[in-house]
Amino acid sequence: MYNLFVKFGGDKMNNLEYYINNFLNDTLIFKSYDTYIFYKSHLKTSLLYFQEKEINYITLCEYVLFLKQKKLSNATINKKILSLKVCLKFNKIYNQDLYLFKKLKEEKKTFKCLDKKQVFAYVDYIESSKMSLQNKLILSLFLDSGIRLNEMINVKTSNINLDLNYILLEKTKTSSERCILFTEETKQKYLIPYLKTNNKEYLFNIKKSAIRSLFERTKKQLHFTKMHPHMLRHTYATILINNNCDLEFIRLTLGHSNLLTTQRYLHYNLDKMCSTYKTQYHL
Repeated sequence: MYNLFVKFGGDKMNNLEYYINNFLNDTLIFKSYDTYIFYKSHLKTSLLYFQEKEINYITLCEYVLFLKQKKLSNATINKKILSLKVCLKFNKIYNQDLYLFKKLKEEKKTFKCLDKKQVFAYVDYIESSKMSLQNKLILSLFLDSGIRLNEMINVKTSNINLDLNYILLEKTKTSSERCILFTEETKQKYLIPYLKTNNKEYLFNIKKSAIRSLFERTKKQLHFTKMHPHMLRHTYATILINNNCDLEFIRLTLGHSNLLTTQRYLHYNLDKMCSTYKTQYHL
């Protein structure tokens, strides 16, 4: 039976905290941990604001204004509203004002990636640096495969195929297994030598914070204004699209559920843009 609206407070079946905990427990069990953290973060804000308020069009507008005063972007506000919708829908709570509440207009997101010159500098730095073999392998795999940070720290040694140069990822953001690939150069220079010194279950015994620190040090050494693990994911996709790679292949290796998500990651290389303009634009 669906409720027409929810006023939070009182008994547990009419309490926002109860609904949120119910939803988060299910998310923690059946979704990825990153998904759980995403919802937990956004729902915490909603809980603090709506715990003693009824959710209707007026209070939702007030909530948006409250979030705007905190200098949150429209994209972030939309995520908080969406999280609340998903949570209540899971609990079979129907709130017409909430479900019909319009999405705020977001600025078009552009993803940063390394340009061609920066990619060569990045590769040269890995090869010439005195950093550990583990760090060289980590930096190389990010560029080779478009792997996510959380996926990197969960790579199992037993899932590496040295004959076909691929790694089976069991733990992914979407909770669906997928394969990523790596170059022959990475295999010969870094992976095989590293495997000779590491026979543990997981390829890397390292925390996400340590990888972020590695990227921060690399950024400073290369004098880049910005560089982080996910930026290499964008770079991977851009290299493939600029080499006319099939979008479906890119979608599969990135682990996207649809092509629309993949297309948001793609960047048209500025050098290629200028070159194409010179050859194609003429009267």
